[in-house]
Amino acid sequence: MKIVIDKDRITWRRLKDEFVLMHLDSGSYYSLNETGRIIWQGLVDDRPYAAIVADVVEEFEVEEKTAEADFEKLVNDLAGQGLVDLVEE
Repeated sequence: MKIVIDKDRITWRRLKDEFVLMHLDSGSYYSLNETGRIIWQGLVDDRPYAAIVADVVEEFEVEEKTAEADFEKLVNDLAGQGLVDLVEE
């Protein structure tokens, strides 16, 4: 499964204490915590899944299983909001 971000329809910014994504077509936005921000940046940079999970493990000193669960939950939430597309490879 490939995770695709349409950078023409989605924008993101840090606003004071939060990091937000906005869907330009619908005007909806999604706020990310620090874990989400790291995952999002990895997706934007087109980093491999394992590297993004490793970043979360290193930054927050959590088990790999926890980082994987966080990744999966966030990606599914973002897909549900139309902020990423999940494409079969």
